[in-house]
Amino acid sequence: MDKTQTISALFEDSEVSDQLDFFGETVCALKPAFREGYNEAAAIFRQTQGRSMRGYLPAICGCDGIKGAENIHRVRENYHIDQMPAVISSFKLGSYFFSPFLTKCTGKGYFEQLNLPIHPVFEKSGLRDPNGEFHIFSVLPSVLLVDKKRLGDRPMPRLWSDLLDPMFAGEVALPSAHDAISPILPLAVLRDHGEEGLEKLRRSAHSMMHSQDMIRNAGNKVAGPTIFVVTWFFAQACPHPDVELVWPEDGALVEPSFLMVQKGQQDVYRPLIDFIAGKAFGEISAEHCYPAANPEVENHLPKNAVFNWLGWDFLRSAPLEDRITEIKARFADLNV
Repeated sequence: MDKTQTISALFEDSEVSDQLDFFGETVCALKPAFREGYNEAAAIFRQTQGRSMRGYLPAICGCDGIKGAENIHRVRENYHIDQMPAVISSFKLGSYFFSPFLTKCTGKGYFEQLNLPIHPVFEKSGLRDPNGEFHIFSVLPSVLLVDKKRLGDRPMPRLWSDLLDPMFAGEVALPSAHDAISPILPLAVLRDHGEEGLEKLRRSAHSMMHSQDMIRNAGNKVAGPTIFVVTWFFAQACPHPDVELVWPEDGALVEPSFLMVQKGQQDVYRPLIDFIAGKAFGEISAEHCYPAANPEVENHLPKNAVFNWLGWDFLRSAPLEDRITEIKARFADLNV
């Protein structure tokens, strides 16, 4: 069975690094299953194409300030289509949604319109790219954990806009990554409520926390946040009986895992596409609270659950990297 080449072998020669078949990033919880599925797809590729697949699957989680990140940036920030991997799989609202990639590489016919079937909840939530270039195959939902004792007789927050109410001033824990605020909620607030909404969210903010710290703190301290904005993956693991998991009525905020395939390469890389967007990997994803787009997968969502996607128009309306930089600066003084 074919394996991925070592990163040193791939990158010691610049010509080799410009000829990757596949660049595959995935969330930490799914890395073992992702690599196993890749190896099986690579073996089929060798049988059908008569050569080994050149794939790079970063082992590290995250990127900023981590050894080996320079190789990830080297692949992500190469905007010459003839030097890019034929197939890209990545996650979150990072560099592939930033203006350099969007302006130089999308809207030019460089990528296949895969038009794969997707789950009705994904369709209803607008997750299908109208341009057909990004295929979102799973999402990471963010929900609320609410400490009922600290909430007292106040109404349970059911909408994201409820967090902006003055009665929750200084009581909302916001998610962090690499000592900076995770931008998904502020971006949604900016989309729906503008700059005034961001000021209200800053007023409501108690601190920034990693999701693991949130589920340890929720319900366990006399003083602390009342509301925690946390991924569904971690929220499900919170054991405290005085904490309620709330899937907002206007939808769990979602970040994407997505697939892009260069024009004319769909048949060549069919084993990869079938693995990433297929039922088997989708079921593993769903088991880890990353709902899958494949309509054959049972995602075990709450009744009437919907997703709150930032929207393609919003993401393409202004440089996302500038918005994120401004958001991080606005919330930089929060305690971590």
